Amino acid sequence: FVVLTCRVLRMVITTFSNTVMVTAALSDVCSGKDLAMASSLMAASTGLGLVLTPFVEARILQRSSPRFAYLALSVLGAVQVVYNVFVMPETLEIAKRIPMQAALTLQNFNPFGFMRIFTHGSKGLCQMTTVATLQMAIEGKNMSDLSQVWMKNHLGWTIEGARNFVISYGMLCVASGMSLTPYLLRTLSPRAFTTLTNLFNFLGFAIRGRQGALFFILG
Repeated sequence: FVVLTCRVLRMVITTFSNTVMVTAALSDVCSGKDLAMASSLMAASTGLGLVLTPFVEARILQRSSPRFAYLALSVLGAVQVVYNVFVMPETLEIAKRIPMQAALTLQNFNPFGFMRIFTHGSKGLCQMTTVATLQMAIEGKNMSDLSQVWMKNHLGWTIEGARNFVISYGMLCVASGMSLTPYLLRTLSPRAFTTLTNLFNFLGFAIRGRQGALFFILG
């Protein structure tokens, strides 16, 4: 129970402190294709982390118990806190900021507050929110546990096999974020780019369900 509770809290906190906050900060300083390009570079950075982390984790596990791997994560979290407090500037324009008292209200902590988008938002906003929600359903954090179970029970992969998959996936993220995605953003319209990536998501997951080879899994 303790491990499960800690895992849930960690996933909630890391989601808000990383994906959500970084995306919000980028939206404050970038827009349009510049925002898309910045997001692409962020994905490449994430891929680099996926490539390096398994090696660091392996060294920690070889020299000590798994508890020290969690301790290392805690240290990284502390470093991030210090960096955000003392180095990271506020990205939101002064005119758009609101007092802390106005932000810390019960209404803002309502987990179903997003439903106001569908009751008070425009038709276009509702459609974009629906599309983004469906896209986020297959985002890495949501698929991670399912992927681990699938690799172990369906594919019969060992820990080393799963590690190799993560490293390969990270390398592809770096390559895509540094070259392929920027190229597509320059040559395609936003609608065409989104349609193409959604199509490849569909094909990739469809192939995953029918094949077990690493080549098809990475697709």
